[in-house]
Amino acid sequence: MKKLSLIVLALVLAMAVGCANVQQAANDVQNMSPKAKATWMMSMYNTAYDDYAFQASAMDISEDKRTVLRVKHDVLTEVYPLISMYSNYTKLGQIPPDDLTNNIIRLLGKLEGI
Repeated sequence: MKKLSLIVLALVLAMAVGCANVQQAANDVQNMSPKAKATWMMSMYNTAYDDYAFQASAMDISEDKRTVLRVKHDVLTEVYPLISMYSNYTKLGQIPPDDLTNNIIRLLGKLEGI
């Protein structure tokens, strides 16, 4: 029983640290220049895509895992053109609209949660 309690405590602490890191990353993103944000967004996308591709290549995927991968694929498909649009704004020297930035960050956060 004591061992189970320690495992649960460790999991709760790990989740708390993870949530704190996501919040810190969100705060850091708000302070970035638009070009730095574009680079960060593409890096986050590439990491999520690589993770998706690795998981999807497994031969013994359960139906639950397939469902999760479909959701991840849908989010990746939705966020990529938005990141491209954001990047194009920065290449033209324009400041991307806040709603575009917020949508991308929301979708990237969704990918982190999948």
